[in-house]
Parts: sequence; structure tokens; C-alpha cells
Amino acid sequence: MLSGCDHLQDQIQRRFGGRWARLARFSCIRGVLGWWIAREYDFVVTVSHWPGGRWLIFLTAWLGGGRRRRKFILLEFISCPERLLNRLMFAVWLPLIFRPAIRRTLVAAQVMAESEPDYYARLFRLPASLFQRIPLPLIDDKVQEHSYAASEKMVFASGRAACDWETLFRAADGASWNLSVVCSRHDRRHVDRLNKSGLAVVRSEISPEEHAQMMVHAAVYVLPLRQRPISIGQLRMRNAICAGTPIVCTRVGGLSGYAIHHQTASVVEEGDHAALRREVDRLLVDPEWRRTLATRAREFAATRNVEWFSRALNDFVHREARDACAES
Repeated sequence: MLSGCDHLQDQIQRRFGGRWARLARFSCIRGVLGWWIAREYDFVVTVSHWPGGRWLIFLTAWLGGGRRRRKFILLEFISCPERLLNRLMFAVWLPLIFRPAIRRTLVAAQVMAESEPDYYARLFRLPASLFQRIPLPLIDDKVQEHSYAASEKMVFASGRAACDWETLFRAADGASWNLSVVCSRHDRRHVDRLNKSGLAVVRSEISPEEHAQMMVHAAVYVLPLRQRPISIGQLRMRNAICAGTPIVCTRVGGLSGYAIHHQTASVVEEGDHAALRREVDRLLVDPEWRRTLATRAREFAATRNVEWFSRALNDFVHREARDACAES
């Protein structure tokens, strides 16, 4: 999406040849080659979790970055301990390795949620002004037609991270939903325990194509979430909006500005299974409300499409680079 930039893969191919370009699919090799090339550049722009991105940051922080030490503009910046192993790693990795590397190299970062600048400022002990919110687009060019027939009863829920499956199954208990759930392999055992009475058809690790088909055939999409201090659920919202499927979701900080009650979704409080069931039932019995909510969501999303996002990213990157050069 960025203009006026040299692409790392092209530079690897030109400087080191096809063999190294193929080996660059391994993150450690990509990071080392990227670090060597980046010494000649004033700024590096990357998504922080892309292959080689963190290797690039660490090598620049500890082995030097050529023309200047602070040189990284990071997009879609996400960093949060979640599962037990990650929390244990963060206890050592964050203070000893990751935080010092970010403090040495970061020029600016793009984040997706309103709560993230303050959260990352505390986590990395940096000014909140370094983290600028540019929300992800909620619609793309894969918009599909959707049926809002009165006979539709399928309720679809899916997700890999921060899913509140307990509240979903409590809401579904005794309801006349045709519930389908797609979860991660990690969550599968827990979901199967919640589903011991057979309330739902449960699958895990399906293909994006299968997920898209389930989304477009669903009457309602449910996004049951737990609170996290970082962005969560935007891509799932985008999938539903593109499919024309109305959304019921949890009010969490990571979806602030995305999940707007009765505009882009029906929003309920965390853990409120009664409200979740009420909002889903209202959509199931009222096809015109399903159509209205899905249409409102698409109209809102049209103001933040991929083209808008591309312009916003380009403006952000070039402005931050220009301002950093002026300050140096």
C-alpha cells in the first residue's frame, strides 16, 4: 500500500539472488538480510508481527542500525501477553529484550483501537503520541449479497483469540438457535465440554473459504469476547459486514469505534448472556431488522474502506518520516 518505498523482498532478490530470496521465507534469515540492507536506509516500515520483523528490530537495536538507531515505523502494532506461556515469556522477554529494543528503535507506530496508545505508552514507557490510531477498514471488495428470509435460523460464532465461549453457550441454552461454532484447536476441548448437551455444531481450524461460506449463510453472527487492552475482533467484524450478516458482539475496548450499538452491531456487556440471547432472538424473529442492521453497518464501513486506509497509512508514514528527519 505504501508509495515511495523500496520493498524488502525486491531488495533481497536484487542483492543476494533467487536462492536467498527463497530462503527469506524463514523469519530469522529474512530478519538478518533485512537488517543488513536496512543499514543503508533512514527508515524501515513493517508490520511488527510479519516474518522477520522482530528479528529486524532486535538486530537494529543491539547491533546498530546504520545511519540512525531510531528508524522503525511499525504498522498494525500488537503486543499483549494472553495465554499462560505468553505471560511467562513476557515476564522475562518484555523487560529484558522487547521493551529496550522498541525504545531504541521506534519512531512511530500505527495502532487500531482507541485504548491502545495509553496502554502501549505504559507498557513500553514511551510517549502515547508515538502510537497513532488508524482504524482498520471494515469492508473490502468482496461484498456479497445476503438473504434475510424469515426461515433463516443459523447463528454463527467463530474466533481464535479472547473468545467468551461460556457466555455464548449460556445464551444458547434452551434457545431455538441453529448454532454453529468455529474455534481454535487450542479452545476445542473447552468448547466441547461446554457443548456436552449438543447445543452446537462445533468445528475447528477450517479454511478461510469455508468460514466465508458459513458467514454468508448465517442469519446472525455472534462475536462473544473477553476484555483485552488491545484491538480484537475487527477482522471478524469485516468478514460479517462484507457478507451482509448482522452482528451481535461484546462491548470491549478493542472494538471501541468499530462496534457501535444498533449501527454496526447489537452490542451487549461482557458476560451478559441474557442480553446476548435477547439481541440474537430479536434478529432471528425480525428479518427486516436483520436487513436494517446489516445495511447500516455497510453504510458506516463504506466511509472506512481499503482505499481510505491506504491513504491514511501513506500520510502517516511519510509525515512521521518527514518529522523525524526535521528533528534530527
